[in-house]
Amino acid sequence: MEHEHPHHHSEHHDGPDDHVRGHAHGVVDPSIASTSRGLWALKWSFVGLMVTAFIQVVVVVLSGSVALLADTIHNFADASTAIPLGLAFWMTRRGATSRFTYGLGRVEDFAGLAIIATILGSACLALYEAAARVMHPEPVRFLWAVVLASTVGFIGNEAVAIFRIRVGRQIGSAWADDPETEASRAWEQELDDHVGRDPMPARPRRDEQMNTPEKVSALFSLAELRPEHVWVERFVHRWDLHGLSVMHSTFGKTKRKLESLDPPARAAFLESVHERLLRLPPEAFVYRAAVVCGLARRPA
Repeated sequence: MEHEHPHHHSEHHDGPDDHVRGHAHGVVDPSIASTSRGLWALKWSFVGLMVTAFIQVVVVVLSGSVALLADTIHNFADASTAIPLGLAFWMTRRGATSRFTYGLGRVEDFAGLAIIATILGSACLALYEAAARVMHPEPVRFLWAVVLASTVGFIGNEAVAIFRIRVGRQIGSAWADDPETEASRAWEQELDDHVGRDPMPARPRRDEQMNTPEKVSALFSLAELRPEHVWVERFVHRWDLHGLSVMHSTFGKTKRKLESLDPPARAAFLESVHERLLRLPPEAFVYRAAVVCGLARRPA
């Protein structure tokens, strides 16, 4: 099967490390929070930003600098965005229940809203404090400490960003086993029944050159990298009906087949496939796969 969609990983086992992406201010990449090494990187970057912010708090209290207060609020907001996302992934891993028969995958959407609210709230708080200082000016004390704390804030942010980027560059991954779920097969069968056609020719899987630890080690050596640890990590993800529908409507050959249908046929397909998916048991939405992960470094 051809896959051109992003995979959401959860319930990881058997490996200490995985793929991590770089940091952007105010944003926590979900791929970081869903992997073991990513959680490790997220934890320490959270600690780094919180330590930076607490140092700045001390100087804000002593100096009364509203500019430094704004930067401190920004750092607290950056760090705290990891909390709702981590909670969302924890809830997602609980899987389906008798009340939530397709799992709690949509909780991640609420985590995104919480992150937006956190960033917006921090900006509003900083604006309020700045406006209050304009209305009631006060002298700024210990200017040297303000400059020092601002420098600490800059270094702390940059150190966290470099840390996440370096972790991401050290680690790579590829599919070892990428199976279809029963729900995905039902979606494709329903598309074929409605004569959905893929205008692109079939292509071989691009990860077949690196779907075993031996192949990944060989590729590292070919790139003049020294393999340090290559392993297979298995994981389980429980799709919900909404997430599966969005994925198949947005990515890959199922998207192209859907777009090949005229509007009336597309509407009929969506109604038919949703009815079919609603009749499937929760287990039909469970995705079990394996990824070959590798850690390598450039020779000194």
